[in-house]
Amino acid sequence: MIIHDYLEVDEKDKVYRCASCQKTYCELSENYKEHLAMREGTCQELAGPSFEDKPAGSNVDNFLVFRHFYCPKCGGMVTTEVALEGDPVLPEMIIRL
Repeated sequence: MIIHDYLEVDEKDKVYRCASCQKTYCELSENYKEHLAMREGTCQELAGPSFEDKPAGSNVDNFLVFRHFYCPKCGGMVTTEVALEGDPVLPEMIIRL
């Protein structure tokens, strides 16, 4: 079952894996994002150009982080999330077969 370009479910083995390179991430009972490569930055880094004499990102709370998750084998971006700084990786979905 293909979720998107870099995430699929192998229904026979009941695992998440990369739909591009076939790297197995983990079993369906686990949070697959915990098995991916992650880059974390501030939301201000994503805010874009400033306007009306305000610095870029000045309206974004400092305690939020933006996380990018990548396949550890091929480097394809699997998903992203915004979370409170220090929060654990948030589960995105639960698939039961």
